[in-house]
Amino acid sequence: DLHTKIHLRGNLRWYLFSILSYPAVAVVVILLGAATNWIYFDSFRITGIISAFLIGIIPSIIKNIFEEFAWRGYLSSAVEKQFKNEWIMYLIVGSVWGIWHLPYYLYFFPTEQFSLIWSGSRLSLAFMSIIAMICWTVQLMEFRRITDSVWPCVLTHAVQNSLLNPMLLEGFIQMETGREYLIAPTIGLASIALNLVIAFYLRRKRLERKEKQYG
Repeated sequence: DLHTKIHLRGNLRWYLFSILSYPAVAVVVILLGAATNWIYFDSFRITGIISAFLIGIIPSIIKNIFEEFAWRGYLSSAVEKQFKNEWIMYLIVGSVWGIWHLPYYLYFFPTEQFSLIWSGSRLSLAFMSIIAMICWTVQLMEFRRITDSVWPCVLTHAVQNSLLNPMLLEGFIQMETGREYLIAPTIGLASIALNLVIAFYLRRKRLERKEKQYG
């Protein structure tokens, strides 16, 4: 079972939550960055961000159908059959997903975009990204498990790619050099921690629903 059915009935709030979760975390982190003077808004344009989102959301959804069906669909289902411990499952799926991105971060990430989001080495960015993806996997898998559908994962991933990434890669916000690992709205430690809070909330709700269903 690759969990390809939508299962919207009874899960509408989780679909809405999946769409809003990454933007909500980004807003909190950006406000924190502004308060500490680690994030700047010299080139901030809300119209530019909206335009980038509208242009990118459909291609991002299409791309993430393949990616999420692979990672949260096929791979997660295969790992679940082998390991009863869900934390081992999250670690394996997140690590494989992150390592799959290594060639991109080490060799193919355009240099001009790299310099906008990271002041360290490509290897350090790759390391932080893998850590982030392992933590994101907990959140994405909990969306899949609470809805029994991979589609909230597609939406969550697509919104992040088409809304949050352009904010950094197109220079709409800038970060204090050397503080990216703390305050980056995507892979910074603050955003990772907040997304884990969401993941644990989803897990608790899933277990509460399971307990009600099966006593």
